[in-house]
Amino acid sequence: MFVDFSVKGKWYLEAGSFSLNFSAVVREEAFGACQLLEGNAERSNLTGSSGTLFSPFYPTPYPKNVICIWVISVPANKRVKLTFDKFDLAPGEDNVRILDGRESSSEEVAVYHGYNLFSSESAVYSTGGYMWIKFQSTLDPWHHTGFKAHFEAVEPPKTKAVKSSELCYPDNVHNFDLRLTGSEGILESPLTYYPPGLFCEWLITVPEGQSVELIFERFQLDPGCRDYVEVGDGMPLSGTSLGTYCGTTIPENVRSSHRNRYMWVEFYSATDYAGRKPHRGFKATFKAVSSSGC
Repeated sequence: MFVDFSVKGKWYLEAGSFSLNFSAVVREEAFGACQLLEGNAERSNLTGSSGTLFSPFYPTPYPKNVICIWVISVPANKRVKLTFDKFDLAPGEDNVRILDGRESSSEEVAVYHGYNLFSSESAVYSTGGYMWIKFQSTLDPWHHTGFKAHFEAVEPPKTKAVKSSELCYPDNVHNFDLRLTGSEGILESPLTYYPPGLFCEWLITVPEGQSVELIFERFQLDPGCRDYVEVGDGMPLSGTSLGTYCGTTIPENVRSSHRNRYMWVEFYSATDYAGRKPHRGFKATFKAVSSSGC
């Protein structure tokens, strides 16, 4: 690498007035660097059993008006597992969009905005050997550093892939209409400590003729009950509340009415956090149960 520094006119440089920092980049990671594009986006193809991709200039702030596209391809009979090591986008329209396939017309898996710390449960899986990813910035990011993600080829997961339409996290466009369908599943508040000013609503649907049972595994909300979880029987708006829970005591199991396959769950955190310590939120599982004897 060659660096040339020059000035125009008569300047006098004192000792310590100029510094330069550099670091080595692992060759594997360099292939995942975003290609800076203006207007038309040319995609970067990432192949192999594992690799890394990241926003431009990461870990320094990314520029505005950038489009980056990656297409990940893993060996035959494997699926793509994508996890985010870091995620810090400017609020607004900046986002990372993930599709299940190798074309821009493939089915959408997730759209991520804002600043989120992802857990292992938030890993994104493809159904086949390809995943399409697009990063787009529109605003001046100021101090936001973008993202770094890791992909690997894995066996088909035992559980179905998690989509952003099922996860509660800041700036998720699906937060008011989260859907969980099947015989069992997980729902939880976001991040290590949930943020203020968040509202998420899930609709749980189990197979016909069965009821829903909700089991809380972790529960740590504000003791003043300004934050709460409410559980309801049936569909949102028309359903009946089964209970509102707050504080740090783990609630008893909650079950929907006889042969009612629907249950809604709301999580709300207050906007005023002045003088309050952070809390870890809740985690719950649901399962389909027989309606006999209810």
